[in-house]
Parts: sequence; structure tokens; C-alpha cells
Amino acid sequence: MSWNELRLPVCWAATVTLILWGLLRFPMLVSARTDDVLIYYCLNAVQQALVFGLPALLVLLARPGRWKTFRSSLRPVPLRALGGFALLAAGGAVTLAVIASLWSSLLQAWGYVPEANPLPNPETLGQWLLCLAAVALIPAACEELLFRALLQGTLRRYLPRAGVWIAAVAFAALHFRWEAFPALLLIGLTLGHVFIRYGYGGSLALHVLYNAAVLALSAAQPAVTLALLAACCFLCFAALRLLFGKELKNETDRSGL
Repeated sequence: MSWNELRLPVCWAATVTLILWGLLRFPMLVSARTDDVLIYYCLNAVQQALVFGLPALLVLLARPGRWKTFRSSLRPVPLRALGGFALLAAGGAVTLAVIASLWSSLLQAWGYVPEANPLPNPETLGQWLLCLAAVALIPAACEELLFRALLQGTLRRYLPRAGVWIAAVAFAALHFRWEAFPALLLIGLTLGHVFIRYGYGGSLALHVLYNAAVLALSAAQPAVTLALLAACCFLCFAALRLLFGKELKNETDRSGL
């Protein structure tokens, strides 16, 4: 039998095996925490690769047409866009943290008690590099493969207007952090439009930069003043104008986002 005949069953068998092995091998990551936060996030990164990243890649590989479409999204990201991503990540980390905090306070007033989810607090260069890999790079790569390349890419073939929204809702919901749901939804929508405009490399770059900015913000714990919030909102606006300008509306009209 040729590879084309074996491609579909082999990819799907490997997908199911990876997901089951990942869930059974690391069951404590679903509901428990380890004493060492950094170790927890490292294990979580491994589980995300097993359950999200590699299976999504295999599903894309299973069909030649889908794989060809994904490969077309692996286009170079302009330097101008990378600058815009950096501005958007820096401004968005603070702005969305405030949105998440306000929403969390509202939920707590209704009786919801959010689960503590502390980020690592690296001190040495080695710890920072490990944190950036476990918190920023690996989760972003896996989530962009699953939610943008696979889910959004598939949905937009049948639901061109709703595909970005459905993928963003799934992205926010599968984080299981209801106290941050509006912020995660906005992140998902932004990443969805970046994926359409700049491809997988663009959404991956923005996602990694945003995760790194959140990690740095958690470590620094700055006082969020109205002046800082206003500056961050301006950064977000300027970055979106730089990245899209009027193109976002034009793309919406043309492709039905």
C-alpha cells in the first residue's frame, strides 16, 4: 500500500493514541497542582503538546488538501507586523488583565469562587528561559495549531462569517478559566484575524509575545493606574491600526469574517 492510502488511518490512529496517552499519563494536570509551580507548567506544556499540538498537526496531515492549506499559511511575517505584535502584546497584557479582573469581581459578587492559578516567578536566567518555553512558546504553538490552523481553518470553509467566532469561543472555553472568559475571547478573536491576515507564523508570534508579556507582568506586578491603562489602550489601538488599518474591514467584506 502507498503512503497516500495509509495516510488517513495512520494519522488518525496516531492522533487517538497521543490524546489518550497524554490524558492518562498526566491526569493530575486536569484538576491538581504540584507544589512547584514551574514544574506544573512544564508538565502542562508536555500535555498540551500530546493532547493539542501533535494531534492537530496529524489531523492536518491526514488529508493532502488540508495539509496544503496549512502549508500556505506558513508564510514569512513582515518586520512591521512583528513590531505591531510587540506593541499589541505589551498593551493587551495590561488592558486584558484589567478586563479579566473586573469580570472576576462581578462573578465573585454572584458567588463564583475562581480557582487560584499562579504563574511561575522565575529568578535566574535558566528559570526565565524554561518559563518562556513552558508558558509562552509551547502552549502558543499547540493552541494555534488546534484553534486557528485546524478548527478555524475548517470552520471557515463552511461558516465563513462565524468560523472565527466559534474558534475563539472554543479557545476561551477550553482554558476553563471562567473568571477570564471575556479577555480570552478577545484574545481568540484577535489571533483569529491575525491568522487570516498573516498566517500561522503571525498568530504564533503574537500569541508567544502576549504570553511572555503576561509572564513579565506577573513577575513585575506593577501598580495599574489610569494613566498606565490609558497608555496601554492607546498602544493596542495603534498596533491594530498598524497591523490592519482598513484591511480588516476589507477582508471582512471580501471573505465573510
